[in-house]
Amino acid sequence: MSATLLRLRRSATRYQSAQGTLGPIYSSAPGTMWPYARRRRRAWPLLLALLQSTALLAPRPTIRGPKPLRSTPADFRSTPADIQPRTESGGNKKPPPKFTPQAFGPDKKYANPREAHRAAAKMRKDAEAAFLDRPRDALELYRRATALAPSHSALAWLRLARLHRQFKDPSSARAALRRGTRHLPKDARLWRALAQACKAAGDIEGARNHYGVVTKLDPDFVAGWDAWSRLELREGNPAKAAQLAKKGLSAVGALDAETPPPQSERLWHAYALALAAGGGGASIDPDAAAEAILRKAVGIHPEHSHLRHALGVQLYKKGATDAARKELRRAAIKGHDEALLSIARLEEEAGRVEEARTAYKRACGLIKRSPGTHEMAPDGVTAAPWVAWARFEEDCGNVEAAAALCRRASVRFPRDADVHAQWARLEVDQDRAREIIFAGLERCPHAIAASSNLLDGVEGLRKYAQDMISAQVSRAASRARRNCIRRWASSRRCGRRSIS
Repeated sequence: MSATLLRLRRSATRYQSAQGTLGPIYSSAPGTMWPYARRRRRAWPLLLALLQSTALLAPRPTIRGPKPLRSTPADFRSTPADIQPRTESGGNKKPPPKFTPQAFGPDKKYANPREAHRAAAKMRKDAEAAFLDRPRDALELYRRATALAPSHSALAWLRLARLHRQFKDPSSARAALRRGTRHLPKDARLWRALAQACKAAGDIEGARNHYGVVTKLDPDFVAGWDAWSRLELREGNPAKAAQLAKKGLSAVGALDAETPPPQSERLWHAYALALAAGGGGASIDPDAAAEAILRKAVGIHPEHSHLRHALGVQLYKKGATDAARKELRRAAIKGHDEALLSIARLEEEAGRVEEARTAYKRACGLIKRSPGTHEMAPDGVTAAPWVAWARFEEDCGNVEAAAALCRRASVRFPRDADVHAQWARLEVDQDRAREIIFAGLERCPHAIAASSNLLDGVEGLRKYAQDMISAQVSRAASRARRNCIRRWASSRRCGRRSIS
């Protein structure tokens, strides 16, 4: 009996302490708790569960650390962060880790570099999701991600440069690639992209230097050797181009390998083009040397359509029309679209009118690309097959058919200036020709200026095109002047001294 009283006294003591801890609501309304305790016949298990529950006794925990990251454009506009490289040293007087940034914002968004790098990884993931559908959001995300963690991802720098080029800002693309090579100096892809950007901007020496860095960093990088060789060939240095292509073939092990390295066919093609341009020297026949290299390359890579197309063109230059036609047809069957146009021109030069017209139809994608297949030629990027077909019909005396072809091509390629210039030249009605020129100037004002020389033989059309181009240029200049004044006024209002 005494033991039972002792247990009851201990239970009452624990219950009173629980009431004091949990608050007056449980003491004022005991019926909310005791029926469950009576069903369990003891109050202590329930009291023990309540006493051990941190959710009831402890206060609600607060989330420590930075606020949750929101990598959306609204977050960028509301709380911009000033990204600066970290220059302070740690407590042990050691320099900080290289390329570790720290973000300083009004709300101290990132407390340490690890959080900044984690945020940059999330930004890169969000930018990858928005790359195709929302390019401007992806551009801002990549810009901030590369500022937070510049040495973490070469792909982020490459896509940032690509988005800058997509928005017609090549200087920003080159600047981004330069920053990327500074933070990732051993990545050959960044150096190759920078070389291509310099080549597009006209900086040939800079492109050569960057291609040299690419080949030193990664001698097995086929694209670097191939791009450098084609650059030298375009600049009129076939000997240098042939030397680079052969050196690249030797570096990747394609000269004497039993199994050809991946993408080595590109170097064989570049080597053959350089030899055909006279890169082998004065003592070597360029056509024979190029044909020998192409035959060897086709033997190594029999499924490569570009090599077969180049061999067909080389055989046509030699005079072997039947062999050239066979190689060009093989290239067309294997998927080379330019081979269809080459076949059409070969048949045209051979005087086979109907075969040439059929080949032009195949090149434009109007009929099947080869007999025995159901595949059509895809819509090309340019209107070159249509313009060549229209010129062929004009040479055959079918001027109306040529004009109709140019009209169809203008629907498919509304921004191709050559199509509008050819169509205006073929039109008999001068008023209709002026309307065509005006429509072309509205769609492609810069490109049609280069194609206006096609209108030399037509009275009045060239002068009309030049007048329209001058009016377009003056309107564009006045618009640019107004925009400059507007930016200057905005900068004055914001307290800046120079135009951003």
